Amino acid sequence: MLLPGPQGLFAPRWSTDGRYLCAFTADLHKAMLFQPHTGQWSELAGGRNLTYPNWSRDSTQVYFEDETDKGREVFPVRVTDRRIERVVTLK
Repeated sequence: MLLPGPQGLFAPRWSTDGRYLCAFTADLHKAMLFQPHTGQWSELAGGRNLTYPNWSRDSTQVYFEDETDKGREVFPVRVTDRRIERVVTLK
């Protein structure tokens, strides 16, 4: 299935409720969110080197790792307001 919008996205993950799709840009600097009901992509989060997207059970957040000045860190980002909070630093 080919979705409309940006090309070159990878590591797609459907939300647990099937309402959204999250994928990373090829440069790993952005997590993008697709909403099938609108057919639109939007930026969900940005970072230095994003990896390992995983949805929360209730589909309200996407967790990912990013490479920061403090090392690898795990962050959730809320879908509704794009708020990001650090959960843990992996040193």
